[in-house]
Amino acid sequence: MKELPLSPQAIRRRLLWAAGIAIATAAAFVLANWHGRESRAAFHAPPELAQRPAAGVTSAAEAFVVWQGSGLRGRRLVLLTGRFGGSGRGQDAPGPGGGVTPGSAVYWAARLGLVRAIDVVMPPADFESQRAGDASHKVFRPEAGAYRHDLHGFWLRFSLPDALLPPTEPVLVLVEPTWFRPGAPPDPLAWLSSVGVRTDLALVALDDPAATESDRRAAAEYARGARVPVLQIERTP
Repeated sequence: MKELPLSPQAIRRRLLWAAGIAIATAAAFVLANWHGRESRAAFHAPPELAQRPAAGVTSAAEAFVVWQGSGLRGRRLVLLTGRFGGSGRGQDAPGPGGGVTPGSAVYWAARLGLVRAIDVVMPPADFESQRAGDASHKVFRPEAGAYRHDLHGFWLRFSLPDALLPPTEPVLVLVEPTWFRPGAPPDPLAWLSSVGVRTDLALVALDDPAATESDRRAAAEYARGARVPVLQIERTP
């Protein structure tokens, strides 16, 4: 019998449960495995997450833990970053012991079907650098302030902030420290809301492989100023 699609409310509950588990329990961080799914049934999301589905994580690797723990598939991700190559390339995966690393988390989220499409939004200087590197590829399709760069049938669009096309469905959001560079909206979550992007869960990473000390400091200051609760995730071998 064909399963019925999840309602928006059910999707939100699953994401909040997964975020809560990351706070309350030790996460077994092994590729393609998530233990303790039964415990989600009794979990009640912390009030601050229920009211505003946004949280901080140490890195994209911990974002992957939350996404995989949600049990969702085929989602659309809005990735706010200055260096897509740092978080999206398969050659960075897997890490020691077969685990997902901060540099490979987005790649594995796509590879395992957690996300089906990514809107990569970048600060101006980083976007121009990324576009210059991708322009010679046969899949490159230029647009005004943006371009499509689908890979192996996977939907991938890069854009400047002003050229983001708000998805028609609620999305996952990941903000990396390299987003906090000149030309990018300094309050990414408020900006996304202002342009009509609806989110199920927005995660702000406090570190990534390409981040400078200035980037990390800006991300931490943003999380503090925006009162984004930081999830405490314990990884075990």
